[in-house]
Order: sequence, then structure tokens, then C-alpha cells
Amino acid sequence: MMTSISKNEINQEYLDRKIAGLFPDVCVHKGLAAKAGLTGRTIPAFVSDWLVSRYSDGSGSINSDGMQKFVAKYLPDKKQKETLMYDLRNGTPLKILDSFSVKVHPTKGTLQLRIPCLDLNGLVLDSIVDANPLLLMGNVWGSGTLTWMPSQEKVCMMLL
Repeated sequence: MMTSISKNEINQEYLDRKIAGLFPDVCVHKGLAAKAGLTGRTIPAFVSDWLVSRYSDGSGSINSDGMQKFVAKYLPDKKQKETLMYDLRNGTPLKILDSFSVKVHPTKGTLQLRIPCLDLNGLVLDSIVDANPLLLMGNVWGSGTLTWMPSQEKVCMMLL
């Protein structure tokens, strides 16, 4: 059985190649995120686009294993919470990508860091909030290194 290719499909392929050729640094193949298995995670589109652009070779194929390893390491699932907390408590810093936010405790005045991917709150250094004031206005996606502060018996974000 012979399949016919429509003129629209040919034009679309031509445009896709042309766009990728002209804008290689910012062109993202949206269908690759689904192929890579990112659809079941609560990752915003711009983060999944960044991952696809980082792990694709530009010809339509993607390094799914590499992407899955990255996601497992830096975008933890809530099911991993207790294991990661145990590692933190034992002195292993944890670098993650998440949508962080900070609130000022109304009576203590401490800066409380919200870490949604682990469903917990911790402390954050004033210097980090001073350097990243948007944290006080709501969720900000970024990279943070979490450490355990034995004197506080809490998780504290040291770097952002």
C-alpha cells in the first residue's frame, strides 16, 4: 500500500528544517519532550524545552537515557523525599532544580524556603534572598543546593 505525502507535510518539513538551520540555539522540537518521557512530570514547558534542547542532536533524535538521568538527579520525585532527607541529614548536599519561593516568618523573622518537589520548607540565607529578591514574590525556577544545618535541625539552601 502506498502512502501519499501531502503538500502541507512537505512544506512543514521544509519550514522545520529552515527554522532549525536559522535558529539552532533557540529552536526546540516540541514532540521530543513526549518521546523523552517528560509528560508525566510537573515540569513547566520552558524547563522541558531546555532539557530537550540540551539532550537532542538536532536531527530529531534525543538522548533519552541522559535526560532521564538528569531528571532523576536534579528534578527529584516526591517519592524520593525520605531518601534524600536521609542523605541531607548525613551531610550530603543536594543540588536540585525547582520552583522556589521564600516567606518571612511572621513572629520569628526567619526566611522560610518552600521546596515544592520535596514538599517541605527549610531556611534560606539572607544573602541568597538579597541576591534573588524575586523569591519573595512567588515561585522562581532555578538551581539550589540544599544542605542540612545541624544547629537548626532544618534544611537550608546555601546557593542559588
